[in-house]
Amino acid sequence: MNLPTPPARFEVCGAGFEVWAAQEAPNSEVPVQGDRPETRLSELGVKAASRSWRLVGLLALGIWANAQAQNQPVDTRRPLATREELEALKARLKPDQRVYAEAVALQERLTNGDFKVGDRIWLVVEGEKELSDSLTVTENVSLQLPGMPDVSLRGVLRSELEDHIRKVLSQFIREPVVHATPLIRLSVLGQVARPGFISVPAMALVSDVVTAAGGLTPNSDLGKTQVVRGGQVIMPAASVDRAIASGATLDRLNLHSGDQLVIGERKHTNTMAYVGGVSAILGLVLTITLLTRGH
Repeated sequence: MNLPTPPARFEVCGAGFEVWAAQEAPNSEVPVQGDRPETRLSELGVKAASRSWRLVGLLALGIWANAQAQNQPVDTRRPLATREELEALKARLKPDQRVYAEAVALQERLTNGDFKVGDRIWLVVEGEKELSDSLTVTENVSLQLPGMPDVSLRGVLRSELEDHIRKVLSQFIREPVVHATPLIRLSVLGQVARPGFISVPAMALVSDVVTAAGGLTPNSDLGKTQVVRGGQVIMPAASVDRAIASGATLDRLNLHSGDQLVIGERKHTNTMAYVGGVSAILGLVLTITLLTRGH
């Protein structure tokens, strides 16, 4: 089986699948395959582009295996949330201040779609090598395919991506078989070994992101993790904690490129200060007792 060879600077994380994490200095931008427009899958050592779709299956299998290995419950729903599911989630949110930002983010996603300028998409069209590559979303929020009209992604969710591209290509190709893996570029901050930017598939788990960022530090508290967008917390720690416990994917956390995943820090009790304080009190009590007895 011939699959795309990951770039040398990238490492394999999780359980046998690629998360496209770079071994670079913290806060350095993580490159993604296809940074140069002329790069094609043939340059990456793929002899048969029609077989490359199996990468998607390996990604899903790796995410499932990674969750199993960590004894995490596996979310049996589709890894990419549908429009109906997002609408239902928005309807369940209570109109209080804690979830207001989350509700606004959901509505923005439903209205504008998931894709932003600069996002990357791993696209494979079986039997069409020239259409298979790692593509960048352009300034007009579309994909540029050689010999084809631009494919607009405005208002398109990740779960709708393959069907959307398939409908466009079916006007020019008979029954095209399309496999598209959207990538999310996150800033992982807080209590991880290698904070910085990382690009991962939208179907990855938070645990996969943490692993790609070097793992948790001894002072970390995953239960205090927050999602920050534009300087505002859009998903508080309690919501993130529930999502992690359910095995939700990054897509179901409603993340998009540019978001910050901030891993929380554990509170520390200063044992020495506590012991010192207790000793001082005991010493004072003993002194008062001795003085009292002396009189």
